[in-house]
Amino acid sequence: MGKGARKRAERKQEVAEFRITPAQHKAMMREINAQIMKKDLEYYLDMDAAVLWALHEEFGFGAARLRRFFESFSRIHENLRKYYDFEDTADTWLCRRLLKERVGVDVAAWEKELEQSNGQ
Repeated sequence: MGKGARKRAERKQEVAEFRITPAQHKAMMREINAQIMKKDLEYYLDMDAAVLWALHEEFGFGAARLRRFFESFSRIHENLRKYYDFEDTADTWLCRRLLKERVGVDVAAWEKELEQSNGQ
C-alpha cells in the first residue's frame, strides 16, 4: 500500500471512530441535560434576581407583585427542569411553543433580532 492510500485509509478509520450508536447518543443527551440542570441550580438565583430587577425597574413592580411573579415563575421553572429530565427533549419547550401558537410571540426570532441589532 502506497503512502497516499495509507493516509486515506487512516482518515477513513478516524471518521469511523467518531460515529456513535443510538444508545451512546441517548446517554450523551442524558448527560448533557444533567449538566444543564446542574448549571441551572448554580445560576437560578442570579437569573431570578435579574428578571425581578428588570420588572421592578422597567415596569414598577413592587415587592408584592414581584413575589406573585416569583412564585408563578418558580412553578414554570420547575416544569422546565422536569422537561430536561425527560429522555428525549428534541421537542420545543412548551412555553416557547405556546407563546408562538397562542400569542404570536416567537422568542427565538426576537433573540435573533436582538443579536442582529446589537451587532453580534
